[in-house]
Amino acid sequence: MTDSEKGTPRSGTPETDGIPEPVNAAGPSVDIEETVAADPDVSESASAPDPDDVPDTGLSDEPVEELAFVPAEPAVAEAAVAADSDEIENSSAPDPDDVPDTGLSDEPVEELAFVPAEPAAAEAAVATVVKTTRRVRQPVQAGELPSRYAVIKTGGKQYRVKVGDRIQVERLHADAGTDVTLDEVLMLGGTGVTQIGTPIVDGASVSAHIDEHGRGEKIVVFKFKAKKRYRRRTGHRQELTRLTITGISG
Repeated sequence: MTDSEKGTPRSGTPETDGIPEPVNAAGPSVDIEETVAADPDVSESASAPDPDDVPDTGLSDEPVEELAFVPAEPAVAEAAVAADSDEIENSSAPDPDDVPDTGLSDEPVEELAFVPAEPAAAEAAVATVVKTTRRVRQPVQAGELPSRYAVIKTGGKQYRVKVGDRIQVERLHADAGTDVTLDEVLMLGGTGVTQIGTPIVDGASVSAHIDEHGRGEKIVVFKFKAKKRYRRRTGHRQELTRLTITGISG
C-alpha cells in the first residue's frame, strides 16, 4: 500500500502543497523596532517640528514684566472721591428749565369734605337708577281685570290664546273664511279665578275664524344604515291653518 492510499502526507511535501502563499500588497514586511534601532534620528526628527514651519502669531517670546501695585496718595484719593460725589449730585438734580410742562399746577390739592345727601334726594336717586336699569311691572288698577285667556289643544299641541291673537295650527278640515269652535279648553284664566280642566273645562270653548290654509317650511328626512348601503332622503311640508281668535266663553 502506497503513502497516498494510507492517507498520510508524502515525506518531504507539506500539507499545503498546491495552495499559494498570501502576498503582501505593500511589499515585504519590515520590523519597525529594527528600523528605529538602526536609525535613531528618525524618531527625533518626527517629534521635533521645524521652527520655520510654525506660523507666526504676532506674539513676542519675551517674558511679561510683572507690574507692582502702587497705592495712591490719600490727598489724591480723597479728591477723586469728592469729584465723583459732585458729579452724582449734579446728575440726580435736573435743571428745572429742562422739565417738560405738564400743565399741572404745583399748588396743593384742596381736600374735599364729605357732605351727606338729604334722605329725599337719596331716595329719588335710587328710584331713578332702578327705573333705568330694570322694567318694573305695573300693578293692575283697582276694578280693572287682566285680559281673559285660555289654553286650548288642537293637532296634538297646546296654545295659550286671547281674543285678537293670530295663531298657526295643524290643518283643520274646514274651508277658509268660515268660523270654527274649539272645544278642547284645558284652562281658563284672567277673570280673577283660574279654572283648570280635568282634563278639559266643562262648558268652555274658543271660537276662531279661518283666515287661510297653507304649508310650512320644507324639512329633510334622511335615513342611513351603516355598512348596509341603505340611505333614504325625503322632504316634507306640513299642512297648516291660520286662525284669528274671536271669542272665549265658559
